Amino acid sequence: FLAGTGREEYAGMTILFHEGDGLGYKAMAFLIPEIEYGSILLMNTNDSTVTSAYRFFGWDVALVALGAEPQYFPPAEEFVVRYARWIGAVIVLLLAVGLVWAVRRLRRLRAGSPLSPAERRGAILLAAVSTLPAAYAFLVLFPDQSSSLLIVLRYLTDFGLLTLAVLVLPVALVAVCALLVAGPRGRGAV
Repeated sequence: FLAGTGREEYAGMTILFHEGDGLGYKAMAFLIPEIEYGSILLMNTNDSTVTSAYRFFGWDVALVALGAEPQYFPPAEEFVVRYARWIGAVIVLLLAVGLVWAVRRLRRLRAGSPLSPAERRGAILLAAVSTLPAAYAFLVLFPDQSSSLLIVLRYLTDFGLLTLAVLVLPVALVAVCALLVAGPRGRGAV
């Protein structure tokens, strides 16, 4: 059944194991032939930010079956993966603050207050930098996970909504910054 899969030795016993995952699920199987014990763990989630927690939970089940105490296993995910939701929330907050600044500045521009050269450069830089998270999502995150925005929205709704905000806010920000840089139309140059 588990021949040719993972194999570990613990306290003189062999632990055979195999794990797999797909969209929205994770499965793990453990077999300890010496004590005729096996377990199968089926989980209705597959959140890549805590993959090691699932794996270590499975190992704890095997350790308890061997009569050992469960152990603390530190998270194995990289910092960016483990804290992706927090990082996404900060990015969304920064994009929202940038959008508020740009809209306020656009209102002042329409009221006749000219845009300084520093503000013009700031608007161009803000528009350029705001596209980086969206570029990361489309060029790195989705291809690496063999995923798409629709899949993320379906199986990891909170992360999907953050991703959607990271994709939509830069579009609005770039549009407002373009209006800022273009200046008022029909009133002469600023």
